[in-house]
Amino acid sequence: MKEKIAELEGQIEALKDIKDNLPDTVKAQLGEYIGKLEEAINNVKESSDILSEFIGKYKGTKEKGEIGEEFVYKILVDSFKEDTFEDVSERGNYSDIKASSSDMVDVLIEVKNYKNPVQANQVHKFWRDLESHDIDIGCFISLGTRIQGGIGEYKIVSNSNKLGIFMNVDQFIGQNGMEDGIKLAYFITKKFAQYYKQIEMKRIEEGMLRQKIESILSEMNYLKSQLESLRHISDDLRKIEKIAKDSINSIDELYRESLIRIEKIMNMKEES
Repeated sequence: MKEKIAELEGQIEALKDIKDNLPDTVKAQLGEYIGKLEEAINNVKESSDILSEFIGKYKGTKEKGEIGEEFVYKILVDSFKEDTFEDVSERGNYSDIKASSSDMVDVLIEVKNYKNPVQANQVHKFWRDLESHDIDIGCFISLGTRIQGGIGEYKIVSNSNKLGIFMNVDQFIGQNGMEDGIKLAYFITKKFAQYYKQIEMKRIEEGMLRQKIESILSEMNYLKSQLESLRHISDDLRKIEKIAKDSINSIDELYRESLIRIEKIMNMKEES
């Protein structure tokens, strides 16, 4: 960072020398351009000083990577008060920070504070950490250098069923450029995590609805079987009813025949 700033300041000084030998109209335009460059450099210095000041508080007590984690952790805790942030850097196969909230799925945050570009093997480890802990979304923040492995300065990457938001926040300029970059990286991650939570809730609702439908279908099938049993019983009763009617008719016929025979016998007795 310091080397880049020094290079820009050298270029500005060269432009100032050139400006003195130019016509007044061109000189005014170039002066305005030089002023904007100087303002941009001052903003970058201020942004860089935020991390430098933070590092100064811990100098001699912590590793550079740990300082970066503390720096990001503090910014997130202060800026996203509705979320819960947990330092998980000491746990095995974990990232540095775990973020959670009632309106989003859990998120893992990896922080890198390297002088050289972040190696691709760190990106691979990041995906493994997400897989190991069954977390679908992660945020990978570099505080000073681009990220190798096809990432660069900023990229949203889908890997199997995992989603990673990668960002080198050192590229942001302005009074609080690095801090704003950290907030932006997490904000984007949070939005995806909230969307995933909505999908998860819909799946739960769909699962509950499916269970209700299956329960209703089961009850309907049971009632159908019961109605079928009732139909068989009704058929049996109709058969019984027919048998009973036939039996009554036979009894009536026997009764009439018996009366006729009794009457005939009585008449024969009277004649004798």
